[in-house]
Amino acid sequence: MAAGVEEAKQLVALAEQRVSWEPPPPFDISAAAGKTVWFIPLLGSVPFEQILMEGMREALDAAGVNLIICDSMGSAVEAANCHDRAVSQQADLVVNSGVSSAQIAPQLENAAEKGVPVIPGHGPEPGPLPADQPQPPVVAGAGHCNACAGRIMAQFVTADSEGTANIVFFTVSDADASKPNEEGFLEEIERLCPDCKVEIVDAPISAGWDTLTTLVPSLLRENPDIDYLVPGFDGMAFFIVPAVHAADAVDRIKLVSFNASPAVMELLAAEDVVVADVGAAIKWQGWGFADQELRVLSGNDPLEDILVPMRLFTANNVGELDLTGDESSWYGDVDYQSEYKKIWGLE
Repeated sequence: MAAGVEEAKQLVALAEQRVSWEPPPPFDISAAAGKTVWFIPLLGSVPFEQILMEGMREALDAAGVNLIICDSMGSAVEAANCHDRAVSQQADLVVNSGVSSAQIAPQLENAAEKGVPVIPGHGPEPGPLPADQPQPPVVAGAGHCNACAGRIMAQFVTADSEGTANIVFFTVSDADASKPNEEGFLEEIERLCPDCKVEIVDAPISAGWDTLTTLVPSLLRENPDIDYLVPGFDGMAFFIVPAVHAADAVDRIKLVSFNASPAVMELLAAEDVVVADVGAAIKWQGWGFADQELRVLSGNDPLEDILVPMRLFTANNVGELDLTGDESSWYGDVDYQSEYKKIWGLE
């Protein structure tokens, strides 16, 4: 067995384990009470965003902070309009979820002039803010490590294929989070699986992911050696799986994705094209977003990493999960809501 395949199998086994969690440091949230956060999701209809927003609303309600949601519906123009409305209505904080800072540069300049802080969610990777984020108004990031998810997906594909995969990776050119996801995947494939083949296909949100229903069968006809489809986000999987069925390729194709949205996890459990899904606890992440928002609103230092854990779901562990229950329970035995309330001095 090639060394890369053996290492990949060991890493997959680790990624499949239930997680533990070290909560972030406590702080005083009293100065945040009564303030208002505007949240601008890139595509609010996606189940991932809906679950995240549910968690964020729960958390901010507990902290006495108002939440206004303005869905950009996959449009840079709508994202800009939402930003303009937030600043004109004197938002205390604006949070973009996946909206590229480059696409709303004038709006960010206006926010800076008006003194409205901005957090790009699912944009910058955890760590110090990169130079491409204008500071001000950007004061912090929020979100998971997209490159980490890409690496875990690459580890699974390497292990599952015994180092022989022929892959199509679907990137999203108009979503900031997609690039590190793609880079993490490609770097890990190159490291662990030099004999694997990868084709990159762009699936921009602005074009509509429903186009995948015709694009995927075409790709599979053109290259009958393709055996793995890797969408960077679960939102694409909802269109790719029916396309695989339409192409009569169910016995040939394995889909590996990221987000662990409940509907895609149901496909994994049913062994319907999906064979693996990397999750970053979604509702838990909504509370993590809220924690970062409260730190900024109350004048405390923001975190460089909101510390939301990831887990790989496969046939090896999906059977132990209650897919009808709270998806946060799939990750580990952590009462994160109570832990956050302790951090905020509410318990």
